[in-house]
Amino acid sequence: MASTSEEPYEAEEHAVEEAEDHAVDLEEQPMKKKKRINEPRDWIEVERWNRSDHSDQDIKVFIRAELDALNRAAGIMHLPGAHKDRNNEYGDFQFRRNWITEKGQVENFLCACPLRERCNCKCEAKIAVHPAMTILYFNKPHTAQDHACEVDKGKFLKFAQKSFIASAVKVAPLQTGSELLRNVQDSPTKVIDHKYRKSVDRLVRKSRSEIMTVSLDGVTIDNTIGSLSRLAEAIWIVDAVKRHEGGQRCLELFKPYCIGKQILESDRTVFLTFATPWDLLNFWRACGTGFDVQISGDVTSKASTTALNKLVFAVNRLGSHAAPLSSTLIPAECESSAAYVQAWRALKNALRLLIRLKLCDDEECEACRTIQDVREMPKVVAATTSGNYISTDPENYKRLPIAVAMGDNSSAWQKFAKDELGLAANVCQTHATAIAANNGSHKKYFDNVNENYEGFYEFVNRIMRCSFAAVGEHLQVLLVQWLRSVREGRAAEWFAE
Repeated sequence: MASTSEEPYEAEEHAVEEAEDHAVDLEEQPMKKKKRINEPRDWIEVERWNRSDHSDQDIKVFIRAELDALNRAAGIMHLPGAHKDRNNEYGDFQFRRNWITEKGQVENFLCACPLRERCNCKCEAKIAVHPAMTILYFNKPHTAQDHACEVDKGKFLKFAQKSFIASAVKVAPLQTGSELLRNVQDSPTKVIDHKYRKSVDRLVRKSRSEIMTVSLDGVTIDNTIGSLSRLAEAIWIVDAVKRHEGGQRCLELFKPYCIGKQILESDRTVFLTFATPWDLLNFWRACGTGFDVQISGDVTSKASTTALNKLVFAVNRLGSHAAPLSSTLIPAECESSAAYVQAWRALKNALRLLIRLKLCDDEECEACRTIQDVREMPKVVAATTSGNYISTDPENYKRLPIAVAMGDNSSAWQKFAKDELGLAANVCQTHATAIAANNGSHKKYFDNVNENYEGFYEFVNRIMRCSFAAVGEHLQVLLVQWLRSVREGRAAEWFAE
């Protein structure tokens, strides 16, 4: 009886042991990895590059340009709020994976739109690197509708809203987030809920800092007077010349240096004059030709921003061209003879400083070789040793060899040319004809504007095209007589002067 009662228990223990052994066998077996489901893709070839004609780095640049062009065509200029790879090898697109096909001969790289998860955007790009060719493919190129607010799963500001805010800040950088929200309330497509006001404020501040901040020569420039002062000190030409002559660092021919500065923090006013050594040498090159040196000056008021104007000096070249000398940043509506004088004196000191530069010991110094070549021109030697150049007489103090002063038709230029240069102010053809005629600046001298003003400038244009100076002067006398014949006495007296 005892033996029969123990048999069920032994059978049960045997079954448990077999189950444990089977479990151990399952643990020892490796887990099968699920195979990735390949989505059907319709690849469109965009461009291909021969690897023998271009380096791999150049091809990557071309690929980034094609990806950026795809975004621009879809109206997507930037991707604010989207995750970007640390290595922007593919621009705004994200690297997904790579694999090798064709018996190890072709390596493929797959990158996708960074809004793939947020907006379910299916846009992808594939780069197939063959032994002799690199080919770029697109799959489902995205459009602006693929990132619209309706498909955006973001919890706060949508991508389209962020993109609009960034664009709005570029148009009006000084507006606040509250002002932007108020300005778009009447727009049915751009309205933003006020519950996102803090998010809008943060994005406006971030976009404004990106627009109004730039790094120049290691100095961070923003909208403060102090940053401009630090920039002027960092690229001050006098310090650069001292470093050059001391053998510390050679002067760079094409680097812009600050050659004049006047910063009034109390008035928040800045006058900064910039020039490159190459541009400064344009004056001495013109002097070395043996022709009369003609200095030109003008202020680009309408071609500048509302808060800033640019005062430019240039010198004549052969072929009716002008070579730049310097550019001065001045506040808007500050064109005056005093502004011309300050900019010219800064330019004159820089011209004299550069031509007497002490050559360094570096035989490969490009700046020294260029300056030496210009310095040895016979006309330049004669000009730098003349009496007026080295004179200490207040009336001729360190005068440069300038024969003609050419500028616009403003009283500021005329006063500057007469008092500072000791020359009569000449007016260039554009200011004497087209600009004056379109602006109507001389209509005040005409009694019958409708009949005689346009006819007068037609004659002026014909005279300006005359190639002979003596004949041109005679034609001007005839024009004065014509004005008197049509009973425009005030205009005749003005033009005769």
